[in-house]
Amino acid sequence: MQNHKKLLDSILDFIAKCKSIDWIDNNNQIECKIIFDQKSFELLQVIEDEGAVNKIIKDGTAFLIKNIISSELKKDEFIVLIHLPKSEKLYFAKDIKDLLYSKINRYHTPSIYYVYSESYGNILENKVTKKIQDYCSTINIIELIFSISDHVDKTGPERTSIFLCKHKLEIPIDYEAENLVHSQLYTTFIKNFDSEPHIEQKIIILKNTIYDFVCNIPSKERLKNILDNFDFIIERYNDNYQLFISDISTETLTLELEAKKLEYVEKIHKIISDIQNKILTIPAALLILFTQFNHSGNEIIKNSGLLLTNLIFIIFIHLMLNNQEKALQSIIESVSSKKSFYRKKYGSIFSNFKEIFNSIEERYINQNKIISIIRFIAYSSFWTSIIYFLHIYDKLNWLIKIFISQLK
Repeated sequence: MQNHKKLLDSILDFIAKCKSIDWIDNNNQIECKIIFDQKSFELLQVIEDEGAVNKIIKDGTAFLIKNIISSELKKDEFIVLIHLPKSEKLYFAKDIKDLLYSKINRYHTPSIYYVYSESYGNILENKVTKKIQDYCSTINIIELIFSISDHVDKTGPERTSIFLCKHKLEIPIDYEAENLVHSQLYTTFIKNFDSEPHIEQKIIILKNTIYDFVCNIPSKERLKNILDNFDFIIERYNDNYQLFISDISTETLTLELEAKKLEYVEKIHKIISDIQNKILTIPAALLILFTQFNHSGNEIIKNSGLLLTNLIFIIFIHLMLNNQEKALQSIIESVSSKKSFYRKKYGSIFSNFKEIFNSIEERYINQNKIISIIRFIAYSSFWTSIIYFLHIYDKLNWLIKIFISQLK
């Protein structure tokens, strides 16, 4: 460990003294242009001791470090090719993409690593950048996936997480730099996930949540989708866990709400059925009234009695409709109360079931419209009988004149 840290420090100090550097050989080497001073020459000797110096070139001629004489220092420009360490013990990367070029680094951080573009080394006192933080979070998530897996295929340098849920599900550890997790919920999630109670149940819930999310996605794309949508997966997990700690499943809750819906719908339909039995009495009463009227106008007492009877009938219809409206109102108030209760009890998952309550409220609105139509028909029949009564006794024109004068 100490030798690796010394090598990393020497490479960084040496780069700082170079006039320029170029990344070559798929970022496995750097080409440094430098005019040596005593310090940079000593640093190069340390790097050489660790076998990391590939070539030293001056004027197109390759040199061994031992052949460089002190008279050439501070005078001539050299090109030094340094073979960068890229192992599990020490990994020197140009950027995050280069760090992830190693398949091992996609699920396990090297003991010592340095990312040049981020000016960050894990054993140095550097400020952690956003990309480094995302990389560490991603590694932690992959370690979490390994920990809840039923099996991890460790053939070769690659890893594949295997879930045995409804069916066997393979999640190869394959992703790119752009898939690094930018999670806002990760820290809180990990803290709650690793704590008591219900740790075993949490593992099962998380496995099933991940399985449901990626089971229909090609295996090579599964981990990328998990990382890209990790906050959404956490929300789904939290919803499912909320159901678990409430001692209820989604299916059970759905059945319970559907039963409530059926109960309310039956009550609403019973009210309308009661009204429908009386709807036919309105035109029937109007027909009887017209057939019993003395159209010659000779029996005003009889006609007035029939008109009064029609008025009493309409009053009864009015009272009945008021009672039915109140009954509907009490039902919808009960529905609203239940809706508030379930929203408070189940929180964010309530949105999955609110359509059940919405359908009841729609039925209430429709039945209210039916009552309004019946009321309009009843009132219209009454006013029709009055107009006809006035017509028999030649009072209609008189009434119209009074109405017009009032408007003026």
